[in-house]
Amino acid sequence: MGKPLLISVVPNINTRVCTTQTIQFNRASDLVTAARFVTISTNTCAEQLDWCGIKGVTSMEMLSDADASFGEAMALYMPTNATLARAVFIVAPSGKIIYREFMTEQTNEPDYLAALNFIRKFCALNHLR
Repeated sequence: MGKPLLISVVPNINTRVCTTQTIQFNRASDLVTAARFVTISTNTCAEQLDWCGIKGVTSMEMLSDADASFGEAMALYMPTNATLARAVFIVAPSGKIIYREFMTEQTNEPDYLAALNFIRKFCALNHLR
């Protein structure tokens, strides 16, 4: 069985709330071997790499959606400011989305504890370590 995937979608990695969101999920070190963690933003790969170096983020895989293909496919792209809407998804190894949270206000943070508890429970039920 593969690993579950937590996808943290942020509008711009260089903003306060996006930084907080990414760092909060990066801190889930107890899940690093059992699950995969990804942050997606419209920032370029170079911007993301620089940001990770400055912030010491090492457990999150950073993916650039600079072309907005993911955002458009998931109906998260906001053309008015050319960013993605803030969201969190957990995807089972089968590819099925089993958890989703959308923030209606971009300055609101996701419920970190709910998402992390959900993925911890999933890993425990599926004997993933």
